[in-house]
Amino acid sequence: MKATRYACAGLAVLWLAGVAWANEVKTYREIKDWTPYFGGEVDHVYVAGSYEYSSVHLSQTRQVDWFASAVQLSLPLKQATPYVDVAYYQRDTIGDYALTAGSYFKLGTDILQVEAGAGLNIDFIYQFQTTAEYQYRLANNLYGKVRARYMRYETAGDVWIGSPVGLIYYFGDNYVTADYDLSSTAGRGTAQWGSLKADFTLNPRWGLYVGAAVGERLFDMNELPASRENGFILFTGGRFRLLQNAQLSAGFSYSEEQPTFIQRSIDVSLSIKL
Repeated sequence: MKATRYACAGLAVLWLAGVAWANEVKTYREIKDWTPYFGGEVDHVYVAGSYEYSSVHLSQTRQVDWFASAVQLSLPLKQATPYVDVAYYQRDTIGDYALTAGSYFKLGTDILQVEAGAGLNIDFIYQFQTTAEYQYRLANNLYGKVRARYMRYETAGDVWIGSPVGLIYYFGDNYVTADYDLSSTAGRGTAQWGSLKADFTLNPRWGLYVGAAVGERLFDMNELPASRENGFILFTGGRFRLLQNAQLSAGFSYSEEQPTFIQRSIDVSLSIKL
């Protein structure tokens, strides 16, 4: 593992239809988008933009289109990397915005991330969310991580999501990460799921990633008891360094949740160092 590589988790923002669309935004994006924090060139601004299209089957007779886009600005400093993120989520014809601000803090070989955000033009997104994650070295190239998130919704009330057990293992310029997560929704009890992701650097220009998540209430589309909302997410993609300061990524995912939910998605993103 390179000396400049620091383990850390990227956080995110969630979506839903009613209460369901809202919980799905956070869980789904976090499972797919998580990458360790590698820092960056100090005192240079980084701009990242992403877009995702999803074909969603809510039932055997109803199909809708979902869209998600986001822009993030970050500024690596010697001991911290503050960032701001603006995201737009559209479910069928309804659209919500989310504004997020946070920072990574380097604590020796450990990383602390704190984040807070608010929904704008609220139809299904949360009113407020805050997240904290801490990553620490266990031995050699093996790291542990813990995470906690709180979200407040107009109709659903309080939602807590925690990851008491998470591991990251590095080998060369590659890594594998595994997480166990729990969620608690006001008046509806708890749910649990696990996720696994592997990222491989094939050469200085090309990279490949693949991952999966299995468990309860990954989308929470029908607001049923957790045992009746089992599902999975499968995803894969690649990245290509266009220029010295620009990287392009593209991916595909397929998801299901009992009893009838199916989602097929394609996504693209571009990151540029200014």
